[in-house]
Amino acid sequence: MIIKALLWKEFKSLTKNMKSKVGMSIGTMVFIYLLLFVRLQTSDFSISVYQYNINYMTVILGYLMFISNLRFWYEKNMNMLETLFIMPTKLYVIIIGKMLLPILISVSLSIIFYLLSTGIGLVVFKSSIFSFTTLFQILLISVVFQIFYSIINCYAMWCASLAYAKVIQFISVMLYMGSIFTMFVIPTNFSLHNSLGTWIIMFIIGVYAIICYSKINKEKAMNTLSI
Repeated sequence: MIIKALLWKEFKSLTKNMKSKVGMSIGTMVFIYLLLFVRLQTSDFSISVYQYNINYMTVILGYLMFISNLRFWYEKNMNMLETLFIMPTKLYVIIIGKMLLPILISVSLSIIFYLLSTGIGLVVFKSSIFSFTTLFQILLISVVFQIFYSIINCYAMWCASLAYAKVIQFISVMLYMGSIFTMFVIPTNFSLHNSLGTWIIMFIIGVYAIICYSKINKEKAMNTLSI
C-alpha cells in the first residue's frame, strides 16, 4: 500500500511536465537514429552492425530515460524530507518507491525503442534483429545498474556532504550528455551485455552501492544541508 502511494506521488510529480517529457523521449530516439545513421555510413552497412548498435543504444536510451526521471533530490531541495519520512514504513520501502517509477519508465521506453528498431531493420534489411534473449539481457543489465545507481544517488542527495552531492550531480550530467556519443568510439561488434569488463564494473558499482546503502539513515538525511 505504501509503495502504491509513493508511486502515485512520483507519477503525479512527473506528469506535471508530461508534454515536455514525451517530447524529450521522442526527440532522444530521433537523435539516436540520426547519429546511428551517421555511424553506419562510416562502416559496412550490414544487419549485424545495425544489431550491435541497436543493442548498445537500447541500454544507453534506458539510462537517459532513467536518470532524467530520478528525483531523490526533490524532497531534500524542497525541504520535504520530514514529510516523506513520517510515512509508517521502513526506509528501504521509501527508497524502492522513489526508484521504481524511473526504472519502469526506462524499461518501457527501452522495449519500445528495441521493437521500433526491429521494425526499421525489417524494412531496411528484410530481416529481423529481434531476440528475446538479447532483449532480456539488455533489460537485466539496465535494471541492475539503475538499482545500484539509485542507491548511490539516494545516499548522495540525502546523506552525503554538499560537495559529494555536487560531484554525483556532475557525473550524472556528464554521462547524460556524453553517453549517446559513445557509439562513435566503441567497436562496431561491441556487445555491452556480453562483455566481461561490463560485469566487472557492475560488480564494483554494486559493492559501492551496498556501502552507500549502509550509510543511509533518516537522522543523517534530516541533518545534512539542502543541495
